[in-house]
Amino acid sequence: MRFTAFWMIASLASCSQPETDTPPPALDRRAVMAKEIERAVGAKLLDIDIARYSRHYAATENGQIMAVYLRECGKEVAGCADAKTIWTTSDKLPFVMDGGCGVVMVAYDPQTGTLINAACNGEA
Repeated sequence: MRFTAFWMIASLASCSQPETDTPPPALDRRAVMAKEIERAVGAKLLDIDIARYSRHYAATENGQIMAVYLRECGKEVAGCADAKTIWTTSDKLPFVMDGGCGVVMVAYDPQTGTLINAACNGEA
């Protein structure tokens, strides 16, 4: 009897949930937050086509989200597929001293849903 009960429990424990394409909740929250930030940046910087930028995001110690957008494709390139969204740590965000509007610096407060800053980087 013990042997049979063991196999029944072991069989149930080995049952797996069906695979889905649903991302884990943390990834889903990040994706939603990234879209919120991108909408706010797009509304502020009307000349920026965000789809042409790699978007690097990181949460800071004070709870804000810092982002660096790097233009991957020039205006002459149609259907650019290189631009992507990347979440990293704040110490691994790209650091660029110039770049004009090829580099956009972003600060966002997720607690209030406020875009603190979004601006093209300086020129060297």
